[in-house]
Amino acid sequence: MLLTLATALPAMAQSVGDNIRFALMPLESDEIPAEVATAIDGKLRQALNRTSALSDGESNALAVIPTLAVGEAVESEGLMQEVGRIKAELTLTAVNHIDGTVFFSSTIPLTGSAVGGKKSAMKAMATGIKPSDPVYVRFIRKSREKVSDHYATNCATILQRAQQLADSGHPDEAAACLGSVPAEVDCYETARMLLAELSGTPADTPPAAVSPDTVYVEREVPVPVHVPVPVPTPAPTPEPEPMPEPEPAATPAPAAEPEQQTTIKLSDPDEFDFKIISCLGLSNGDQVKILGEMKNLKINAKEVYMQLDQAFDSNGEECPRNNLSTRGRYASYINIPQQVPVKIEFTVNNVSPSVSSFSFMKIVFGNYNVSIYNLPVQWD
Repeated sequence: MLLTLATALPAMAQSVGDNIRFALMPLESDEIPAEVATAIDGKLRQALNRTSALSDGESNALAVIPTLAVGEAVESEGLMQEVGRIKAELTLTAVNHIDGTVFFSSTIPLTGSAVGGKKSAMKAMATGIKPSDPVYVRFIRKSREKVSDHYATNCATILQRAQQLADSGHPDEAAACLGSVPAEVDCYETARMLLAELSGTPADTPPAAVSPDTVYVEREVPVPVHVPVPVPTPAPTPEPEPMPEPEPAATPAPAAEPEQQTTIKLSDPDEFDFKIISCLGLSNGDQVKILGEMKNLKINAKEVYMQLDQAFDSNGEECPRNNLSTRGRYASYINIPQQVPVKIEFTVNNVSPSVSSFSFMKIVFGNYNVSIYNLPVQWD
């Protein structure tokens, strides 16, 4: 693939960085319960949404990584009940999660106290986070300024990096690099044209519909459901009589209606295999952990850039892209040696325990994809 690096006129924006958005990585900490981490994630999503800085379901190399350091967590006896108090520091870091560039970091002190011990204090700390606090506005403003300065100074290098990624068989990562170029820098139009060339779609032209004679080879892998089917008992034959009336034929009992089956469709079943090992719901953290296993049959690559791209639950709700992760990240590189089964964990956050299954999920990597239908959730 030849990507021509040309310089175009800069696009106009209302102010520096208005179009710059970040994916929010999930907070991972062994010092707090999972439900507290989920609550903090929700508050941070609200804070980023208030400044239109949250990237949801877009190809993006920019991300905000939250980390939490608990400095003090104590319990003391009050007049009637135990009182918990906690102090912690929440650090937000704006990064390019593909090449590791750090743009800006800010540390925010958090406190919480509540009757009921340390866990109650931690929940109070998460509840006390105010998405409207100016500290989050300043963090986004400074991060956008740093990102804009970085891309303005390193445009040529970034475009060359995207070229190398595309040539080395990492089109998704190349697209993320190009899609993160701010509109106000000189190479924005060039990046947009390269992104269109990478996807095979002309700039400013919506993707063409698949022609009717395009054939996709799929393989369905049903999970067998054993349903007993009653066998009708034939009616006894009556003794012959003079001029007997004909007996009506016995009507077989209807077969029991089979339950919905879990079905997996592979875009290229000759190239790879994929199966689901488990789908477990963690009610205390409103999370679902899906363990899959992939085997590379003939893909000519040592690794792939994989992401859980879509998920719809049994209530008909689409899960936000920021709630989906692959090995704890927005997307992850997966080593795929040929003929070796490789286990991969996917996570869906903020899932209500009322969800009994996922009606549809889609996993993408490179030019390949896996579609999963009617995947039941086993809650703990």
